[in-house]
Amino acid sequence: MDSFKVGSNIDAWCTKCKLVLAHTIEAVAGSVIKRVHCNTCRGKHQFKGSEPGTKTSAIIVKSAKVAKAKPKAKANDFSRLMRGKNAALASPYSINKHFSRGDLINHSLFGMGVVVEQKDVQKIEVLFEGGAKILIHARA
Repeated sequence: MDSFKVGSNIDAWCTKCKLVLAHTIEAVAGSVIKRVHCNTCRGKHQFKGSEPGTKTSAIIVKSAKVAKAKPKAKANDFSRLMRGKNAALASPYSINKHFSRGDLINHSLFGMGVVVEQKDVQKIEVLFEGGAKILIHARA
């Protein structure tokens, strides 16, 4: 079975919402997920892969396959994405600003980048000349 990383997303049973929802992994011991927080209600709790009374392994395997299926943005796509964009109109990156797919960002450390995907409510993938980075946005 694949090893899981802190900060990655997984579907899990939320003890507060009483639904299987997207969660962010907070703690992993070996290859076992120990602690997560719900991306919907922000509740923190032990990892439960499925609704009580059902098997968890099917949900874990399904989530791992979905995560692998998405192709990552390639650095050589950067010039293609920048074509036709005016760098002077790039928004300065701020953790508090909301960005959408296709937005041009000027980051103080990574430079000019293009939003290629919205990961969840507060995470975006931005393609910079040096490669893709996951950034936080829309933080209240």
